[in-house]
Amino acid sequence: MMRAKKTRRANTQRRALCLHGRFMPPGTNRNDEIDSFTEFVELFCEARDLKLKRRRRELRNRKRGLKKQAPLISKVGKILQEHLADEIDQEETARRIRRICPDDKTARSLLDFFSSPPKKSLPSEAQLIREKARIDRSERILRSWTQASRHIEILATHANTGDADAITNLAELGHHVVQFLLVAKRIHPEVVRSVSKSQGLWPLLVSAKSSWEKDAARQLEGLELARNLEILQVRFTSLRGSDENYPPRQWAKAAIRTLEETRRRVMTYGEYREEFQHIIFAGKAKLAETPLWAGAACRLPFLSTETVPAWAKVIRDMIRQELPDFHTRPEWQNQRNTATHSGRNTAGEIRNAILDDIISALKRIAPRAILPKSIS
Repeated sequence: MMRAKKTRRANTQRRALCLHGRFMPPGTNRNDEIDSFTEFVELFCEARDLKLKRRRRELRNRKRGLKKQAPLISKVGKILQEHLADEIDQEETARRIRRICPDDKTARSLLDFFSSPPKKSLPSEAQLIREKARIDRSERILRSWTQASRHIEILATHANTGDADAITNLAELGHHVVQFLLVAKRIHPEVVRSVSKSQGLWPLLVSAKSSWEKDAARQLEGLELARNLEILQVRFTSLRGSDENYPPRQWAKAAIRTLEETRRRVMTYGEYREEFQHIIFAGKAKLAETPLWAGAACRLPFLSTETVPAWAKVIRDMIRQELPDFHTRPEWQNQRNTATHSGRNTAGEIRNAILDDIISALKRIAPRAILPKSIS
């Protein structure tokens, strides 16, 4: 009875692999979005760990195979040379090879080795050792990152309850992380730059000094932040006025980021499909239901003024599905007042008017064009 209860509890708490982002416009409780993203990152780490383990098994098998084949390669090679020179017939060739390696698997492996082009030859012992060391190092780093993220999540849970100690600890951790990154940037600037090009966010230290903006700018010098993400994180066209004064602009930007997050998750799933499926079939997680707009988001072209109509259709569908009663939110009070004065104040008419405003803002913030170098 105790085992059955434990199994039911585990099933109810099973994590969900969500392949789409959560649309969370400003002013929305973001807990669901954070939980979904956290679970995706955790499952991704497990999938990556599985891929590394499989790679290590492959290396071990290749290493054992090479060690077993090495003393036989020269002997089999001489026999094959005699056969190619018509000094011995096919039956004698097979007899001699069978005498040297009676194991069928080893014999087939050796023949595959000689029949493969040079570029497909087996790696050397030194290459295998270096590759194994690299994967060992990657596993240690991944394991450390996974453990650290779990402890940070515990602190964050306490911080969300207003625990002052947890908040202090998080601040101290952030301070240490930025300091370590600054040291890494100083010692290995090219490596840090190559990483930052694929990062949409980068941690900075902000001080109480009046010159904190200059200090923050110096921390970003040479990073080329998000240079490689222009396809998955479009750079919006700058407009006058603060976004806080223009709800349609805020919603348009939030919608774009949600679609971009969805595209990133689907791409990640495709890269680690076998590992994610292993986690799902093992009962460690379930695949969350994917809305129709998510599939359409993955087929969208790059966002620009020319492709706004395609993005507009998906954004309309997404907002309607994710927030059916979005027209009742306080930021759309002006639209509701206008609809009342014009006599077109049904829920459907108000929603359409709001969506029209959002798409109008989308047209204004979309970049003019995507340069070819951004696509490469």
